[in-house]
Amino acid sequence: MPLNSYYKGKEVLSIAALYQTLHYLYNVIMRVFFGILFCLPFLFSPSFADSYKGGDLFEIDFDSGWQQAKSNDPAVVLRIEKGRDFIEISKLEDELSDYYLKSKLKEQSESFKNKGESISDPRSASVHSAGTAYYAVSGDNIISLLTYSGLSYSIIAKGVPESKFKDLVYFFRKPGEKVERPKPKPAPKRKVKEKEEKEEEKTEGVQYFMVEDSSAAVSTQTTVFVFTDTAANAGAANTQQQNFQAAPSTGPSSAEQMQKSVADFIKELSARDYSAKPVISRKPVPKYVMLVLIAAWFIGWFFSVAKYSSLPNPKMAPYPQEVPPDFFFPFIISRVRTAKTTMFHIITRQKQVLSGFYNHDFQPILSTGVYGLIFFHIVWSLTGFVNENMLTGTLASLPLGKYIASFPEMPFIALIIYGLIKKSSTVQKLFIQDAQTNPVMHVLPDKKYYAIMKDGKGKEVAQLHQRNEGSRRKWHFVDTDNQIVFSIVDEHPEIYKAIRFFGNPSGAMRCRYSIFVDNKRAGFLFVDMNSIDGFQVHLEYAYARLAHPGQIMAALLYIASREKEKSFFNL
Repeated sequence: MPLNSYYKGKEVLSIAALYQTLHYLYNVIMRVFFGILFCLPFLFSPSFADSYKGGDLFEIDFDSGWQQAKSNDPAVVLRIEKGRDFIEISKLEDELSDYYLKSKLKEQSESFKNKGESISDPRSASVHSAGTAYYAVSGDNIISLLTYSGLSYSIIAKGVPESKFKDLVYFFRKPGEKVERPKPKPAPKRKVKEKEEKEEEKTEGVQYFMVEDSSAAVSTQTTVFVFTDTAANAGAANTQQQNFQAAPSTGPSSAEQMQKSVADFIKELSARDYSAKPVISRKPVPKYVMLVLIAAWFIGWFFSVAKYSSLPNPKMAPYPQEVPPDFFFPFIISRVRTAKTTMFHIITRQKQVLSGFYNHDFQPILSTGVYGLIFFHIVWSLTGFVNENMLTGTLASLPLGKYIASFPEMPFIALIIYGLIKKSSTVQKLFIQDAQTNPVMHVLPDKKYYAIMKDGKGKEVAQLHQRNEGSRRKWHFVDTDNQIVFSIVDEHPEIYKAIRFFGNPSGAMRCRYSIFVDNKRAGFLFVDMNSIDGFQVHLEYAYARLAHPGQIMAALLYIASREKEKSFFNL
């Protein structure tokens, strides 16, 4: 058959022109490929979007979306936060050498370990080759110390990955100082010349044609390879190239495919055999009732946060310019919460540093049991939209599944019981120590009273008696002479009720505790609006001799720790 019947008037591509074009495109593609390969270290290195300045002392780079917040701690030079995550950088009074940086970090790590918290061994990170920062990791918390340009700093980070923290430390610098990124090693060059020569040999004597089949219902194009004499076609180098046109795609989009896959999966679940029955027939909460309960919880929580999260703090007269050295108010407090311990960083008016610890080792086990049980029942109810017997039928089909499906809550109940047993054997106390880790005071529960307070030597110095007045929660601070010195009152019990009903997952709702003497407000626990973990303890100057300042502060912190700002499900 003549070749013209295949070509149907199409122009023949010259092999010389086509080869030159492909050779040029190949070189361009390889150059772009190796260029991208060389730039990969730059493309995937940490990308900083914003710079944050600690006054005139230093500057750091970190991700965008973080807000620079105010801190009432005078030692804190810079605080940035995003939700419940934060980075706080404080300036230390003394310039510390590497030896003392390591020693101080070791002391802080030992303090964590003494309270039952797991913490990593000290690690180091480079400060752009101008120094070294030492840090330790405890869960999602990082504590670090570094000295740069004659000044020492303490860094506390929560919710920051270790890799990003090391990048932050590397670019720690003076304002306006330029720090060069470490240059990556260039990617090795690949030898492509030999490969090009082989490709040239393979394509020598090959000519390309487009053959169109018009007999089919839909026109199709096929590439045909024909071996020819290249010398005979050398004069056709400038022949016009053929335009290639791909047939339009008529298949479903990725979104439609995903939607179809989900629908098919649900149909498959609905069609499965769930006829296996447990020994004791069980029914979940009706699915529509569960939806109503979930919607009611979200609506109640949303309106509670909108109403109570911005409630202002009480006002008080400003302190005089001259105060005696033993007047320690206000106490400025930052709270760091972990699974087993709540820690407090406390600074007095005289910039003395204290640390507080409140233990709750049982809480992870108890919370897993309670909230696991709640989540299980939600899933059990909502699977009713697929098949009423989906969950129990699946469980009953397992070995011994008929018994498991009769009591599917048993694992969660076992966790709750174990957690309650562990809670009953745990003495939850507030322990306060000074910067040298010497015990200063601790408050612990008592069978007869709400709590008793002891000094650093273990001597009882005061008691707390709970005397609620209706829905208004109230505690009396009683000295060793059995005299009521002052009372601590929850001034807004409606906030506590809202928290108990709807929980406090965002931490936005805070109980408001105040100190009263003869029905007059003498002080209060100031709630920091810029931080869900920031407090201050204020006392009117007229009541400066009311009681020992540390005892007043400890009483408020103990009540705030023991009276959880969580729902009644959190046992």
